[in-house]
Amino acid sequence: MRHAEPEPLDNREPSLRADSAVRYVHSTPIVELASGIDALYVSGRANLTPELIENLAESRAAAEVAGGPIHIKFGGEFVRINPRALGQYKFWLSHPCGEIGISPKEKIPSVRIQPKAEFLHGASPLKTVEWFREVIEREVGPMVLTTTRLDVFADVQGWNLCAEDRDRFVCRADDIVTRESGRTFTGFEIGRRSTNTIMCRIYDKTVQIKQAALGYWPDIWGENFDPNQRVLRVEFEINRTGLKQFGANSPFEAIDKAPGIWLGASTDWLSLRVPTGDETRSRWPVDPTWNVIHRAKFASGAFGIRRIYDGRKRGEMAKLLPGTRGYLSSVGAVAGVRTLNETLDVISKLIRDEEAKGSETFESRTSRKSAQWETP
Repeated sequence: MRHAEPEPLDNREPSLRADSAVRYVHSTPIVELASGIDALYVSGRANLTPELIENLAESRAAAEVAGGPIHIKFGGEFVRINPRALGQYKFWLSHPCGEIGISPKEKIPSVRIQPKAEFLHGASPLKTVEWFREVIEREVGPMVLTTTRLDVFADVQGWNLCAEDRDRFVCRADDIVTRESGRTFTGFEIGRRSTNTIMCRIYDKTVQIKQAALGYWPDIWGENFDPNQRVLRVEFEINRTGLKQFGANSPFEAIDKAPGIWLGASTDWLSLRVPTGDETRSRWPVDPTWNVIHRAKFASGAFGIRRIYDGRKRGEMAKLLPGTRGYLSSVGAVAGVRTLNETLDVISKLIRDEEAKGSETFESRTSRKSAQWETP
């Protein structure tokens, strides 16, 4: 992997073969909707005191007895400690802003930080790292921070990508996997995470936001977003070895160098080409679509915490509503009632009857689940 600033991609119109010319002419312009950092995982080395480890162990034991996360105070914030580990990290703390792992093992960093994507976009990557560092250092003292993963992305509309484009990618990785949802093509996965360097995902973001609580993305995409068109995301995942090769060790270096990492990954590591008669694919001209992606504006600003989290809630509600409506109508049909209010009365009585037998109250369940939807 070269470390020098990559040369600009070829901006000339490609000389197409006669049998492929029509196929690579786009009837609609390619529009960039958003670009930036979508994931930033950080590890920290610190001196953990025996008292801290003992307190966390007692809290985790209490969570195990409770059969689920319990609230504790950590670094001045209320977090939930889980009864199980976060990967190799024995103590798993959850906060609306992200996940924190803490381990007394000497062979791995003491702390693992995994911010939520919505916090990164709402507060900005820089403020996200600073917030986590401030909270955690109140408990563990000064930390040496290292970036373990960086995801950089660009979202576009107007790109007519299809499964047959697989052979037009020129890449340093050997593995290209075609992804489908049902029988519908949704994108590619290029490279392997196990190399610990670079991998790329190209996928239909509009399919993903229908499957998860990601209702804030139309707010980020703004007025250029056309709800009648799919949004394709190009996303490079840079892991520890790859970050070292780019000279991005600390999270602050990773944030600062992210635009250059994007340029390098979308120039030297992967590009989309237009086939010609040349048998050497690396000499094929770069597809004009890829030039748009390559030149992504790469903004890393903040879109506003409340705006992002409100959008996330809207997305989750849209996901829950169809199933809720179906269950309510089924209850009404079985109970022999017809209106929504009558059905809610039946459900309320059934729930209270179960609570009288010793089951967890509805209020307790709601309180336990609501923590993940708090706005930081």
